[in-house]
Amino acid sequence: MAKKIISLVLSLLILAAIIWYSDPVKLINAMAKINPIYIIAGLIISTISLFIRVLRWKVLLKNVSFSELWPIQLFGMAVSNLTPGKIAEPIKSILLKMRKNTPVSTSLQSIMWERIIDVIILIIFSVAAINIISIGTKFFYLGILSIIIFIALIAVIVAVMKFQNFGFKIIRLLRKFPILKNISDDFMKNFYKTKTLRMSLILSFILTLIAWILDAVSFYLIFVAFEINISFIATISLISFALLISIVSFLPGGLGSFEVIMIIFLGMFGVTTSTATASILLARFVTIWYSLFLGGLAFIYLSKVIDFKKFKKLL
Repeated sequence: MAKKIISLVLSLLILAAIIWYSDPVKLINAMAKINPIYIIAGLIISTISLFIRVLRWKVLLKNVSFSELWPIQLFGMAVSNLTPGKIAEPIKSILLKMRKNTPVSTSLQSIMWERIIDVIILIIFSVAAINIISIGTKFFYLGILSIIIFIALIAVIVAVMKFQNFGFKIIRLLRKFPILKNISDDFMKNFYKTKTLRMSLILSFILTLIAWILDAVSFYLIFVAFEINISFIATISLISFALLISIVSFLPGGLGSFEVIMIIFLGMFGVTTSTATASILLARFVTIWYSLFLGGLAFIYLSKVIDFKKFKKLL
């Protein structure tokens, strides 16, 4: 818990440093000049993106209604975004267990597929960024390293999910970590009984692709509002590249690291530091901070239908 708090504080300090370095007065003046319609449009598009992400989970997870998944997905994403490397995503399985008595071993596989598909799409978009970023820069090499790390992780995770014997060997190694020591062989056997249809994966991939494109549209609208001359393709590829690097930084939700990277990327297009900072902060407001706000509302709702006192017993 202490490490998580330290990571969150570090992220907030980085954000504060970015704002201070960019001159708060210039940031406020830059934001005051833009048309608020772009912010409203960004929030609407972000809402649609979140809706699609819930639908994506519904496709992968049967026998649970959309209305039941909606608050759990929002709260789960919020908690995940506040943890290093977004490692808290499996919390959704526990919430679903408490809400619908759905076995964790059943829902966990759908959540793993969600993350795998997310990363695959980010990698695909990131490849386009390689042609934009100058070869030889530290972010180019860091981005390539991030892509290699994620490809390796995906390969291992898919192998664990597909090959039971290999999966048991990996889990036995992971049991050395306190947080995973309670994973039993019976849990793993039930996990492997869960089968995800190929068509469900294909549909989930399409929905995830749409969701990420919509997130990029939200960023692009904010860039247009600030009169930043950058193409949509460059926008989505640089965002994806920056996200992969920021996840590797293990700061909560990539907060701080993502902003720094994107500000530097926009600087490559001749955007001033104050304008780049203002646009990125506002774009993050209509995406990640907005989703955190909705996650907070979802928690208020869930606290009325779920007994969170029993939460630790299921960990």
